[in-house]
Amino acid sequence: MPTMELEFEGRSYETDDCGYLLNFSDWSPKLASHIAKQEGIDNLSEDHFHVINSLQGYYKQYGIVPLTKVLVKLLAGVFGEKANRGYLFELYPGGPMKQGSKIAGLPSPCY
Repeated sequence: MPTMELEFEGRSYETDDCGYLLNFSDWSPKLASHIAKQEGIDNLSEDHFHVINSLQGYYKQYGIVPLTKVLVKLLAGVFGEKANRGYLFELYPGGPMKQGSKIAGLPSPCY
């Protein structure tokens, strides 16, 4: 698999050819903000980080990125009625799984 490098604050981070981090241990909230800006999201809100934390938690437990419908269920307790597919796409216009996973430092979703 071809790799690339992401430069941030004087350090290089290895990514796949689509820009997903290859080493989750490299992830930080500051790096997430940098990746988000590259993705067209200027500011990560508290809600963005709720999604990031849910994606990371699910990935750590199951080794895969959850489907959107699973993520909606995970976030129901946090977002209440806002926990729906439409709101996730408002937060992550490039897709909550694809763009959200990239910003969360997770591998590219396989679906």
